[in-house]
Amino acid sequence: GGRWVRRGVGGAMAIVQSNKVHKNSVFFRFASEGTALEKVEFYGREIAVGDLKAAIAEQKHLPKFDLQLVDEATGEVYAKDGKMLPRNMTVTVRRTPVYSSKKPA
Repeated sequence: GGRWVRRGVGGAMAIVQSNKVHKNSVFFRFASEGTALEKVEFYGREIAVGDLKAAIAEQKHLPKFDLQLVDEATGEVYAKDGKMLPRNMTVTVRRTPVYSSKKPA
């Protein structure tokens, strides 16, 4: 019978993780819930506000258009879905329910 030498397995793992496939994270917490930090993982160096909203909405089973993202460090409200946010930052999520446009006839 042949001998199996399992050597260098740990070293090979580190090489596989190139930047192209490495997942990055942005952290978020809900203003109403206080402290619980959660994260959204994505590929690449940054994520668009719209994509981040969609990912949070999916995780929390909420409508995307109800969410408003605020930079936890500066208090800046991200109004444009196209704005790119850097990885590893933390945003505060506010619920802003959009009222239906049912007006009395």
